[in-house]
Amino acid sequence: MVELGRDALLAALARMDDEGWARRLLLSRRLAERTPSMGAHGLQFCEATTQEALAILHRRFGLGAPGDLRPRLAVDMLVAAFHGAVTGWVAQADDAAGGVSGIEPPTTDDLADRLREAVAALPGSLALTVTPR
Repeated sequence: MVELGRDALLAALARMDDEGWARRLLLSRRLAERTPSMGAHGLQFCEATTQEALAILHRRFGLGAPGDLRPRLAVDMLVAAFHGAVTGWVAQADDAAGGVSGIEPPTTDDLADRLREAVAALPGSLALTVTPR
């Protein structure tokens, strides 16, 4: 199911071929980092989007029976992967803006690549083990 969500996000990113979109995303992320109310609004929007995704999964695929946390957890993992991808993408933009040698401003394709990497890392993240020191 996470792959279905990944593919849907990648399809949406592919439709964002206007690099102005990438610039607007970057600026909005920077503004949200400096403005707590915008960050809170972003979290609220993310939760509303998550709820809509769960409703679609229930309607189209019959997922999400009462008490079944798996669809919610899968969507939450996908959202976390997307946030991780965007965070790395913004850092790349900051490095490019700061004149770090060899760093180009990121594109929508770069964000898609980061999303693929983040989703691919999900199974390994669930298998992480730690040993107390």
